[in-house]
Amino acid sequence: MYNSNLENSLISPDIVDILHDYVSIQLDMDSTRIKAAANIAQTIDISRVIGVDNLERVKDPQNAADDALRYLVIPAWAYYTYARMLKMFNGSLTDSGYIVSEDAERGAKIAAKDSEQAYSVAEVYMNIALDTLDAESTEDVDISRGNN
Repeated sequence: MYNSNLENSLISPDIVDILHDYVSIQLDMDSTRIKAAANIAQTIDISRVIGVDNLERVKDPQNAADDALRYLVIPAWAYYTYARMLKMFNGSLTDSGYIVSEDAERGAKIAAKDSEQAYSVAEVYMNIALDTLDAESTEDVDISRGNN
């Protein structure tokens, strides 16, 4: 990711280090690909579940409740990012067209299966975060979920 505005809009610009805490990735992997997948994961996967307003709370915590929500969402974000990486980067677009090596073609089925598994793990973490959001809700204040 070469756009600093996009990088600064991530839940954390340290997503590469965060991924090392949760999944196995090579130390020398292209961080721009990781950050691109992280951007998609938070924009599509995270905001779809908790909504844009709660995503902003995670990105810029203002109080202890926001910090707690961030702590719960980060693992889900890591697994969603990993799932996106497995699906998105099996080939490369070059001036000669889209190139997929023979090894990548064979590994695509394995990557798709691993992606589904990582996505399932992310969903479990998101359900924990949703339970926390539900606990925050009272009769006077209803924390909205999803599709904001």
